[in-house]
Amino acid sequence: VSRAAFVAQIKAARQAGCRELEARDFLHGRTTESTGQAGLLLTFDDGTADHYEIVFPVLQELGIHAVFFVPTAKLNRPGFLTDAQVREMSEAGQVFGLHGHEHVRLDRATDDQMRLQFQCSHDILTRLTGRKPSFFAPVGGFMSEHLREVALGFGVEAIRTMRWGYNERPDFT
Repeated sequence: VSRAAFVAQIKAARQAGCRELEARDFLHGRTTESTGQAGLLLTFDDGTADHYEIVFPVLQELGIHAVFFVPTAKLNRPGFLTDAQVREMSEAGQVFGLHGHEHVRLDRATDDQMRLQFQCSHDILTRLTGRKPSFFAPVGGFMSEHLREVALGFGVEAIRTMRWGYNERPDFT
C-alpha cells in the first residue's frame, strides 16, 4: 500500500466515525463499546521495512499508535526492520507483539518448538523495547488451545487471530 493510500484509509475510517484505540486501553478493556463509537486497533504483521519507511511516519503525523507483530529472526535482514528501528518506534509509543521467532505456524508445533519460538521472540523484543510483549499474532492466524495456553504462559494478554468469529469479544484471560 502506498503512503497516499494508507493515509486515505485512515482518513476514511475517521470520517466513518471510527476512533483509533491505544493498545494499553484495549488490554484494559477500555474500548469504544461503552460510547457506541466504532473502534479500530491498527496492527501490522511481519516486520517489513515499509513499516518504518511508510507506516511509522504516517502514524507519527496522525498521532496514532499501532501494534507491530515482528518475527524476530528476520530483524536486521534486507527488507525487514532493524533493531534500531524497533527501538525508535517503541520509544515513540508504538507497541511490538510476538509473531514467533522464525515466522512458522505454531499450531502444529511441538510444545518444545512453541516454547522456543516464544522465548526467543520474547527475549529479543523485551531487550529492544524495554517492555514485555503483551500481544501475540499467530502466523496465518492459526490457533490451537495449547498454543493459547503457551502464549498466556509467556505473559500474553491479547491474541489477534484472523479467523472470523473467533474473537467476537475480547477474551482477556
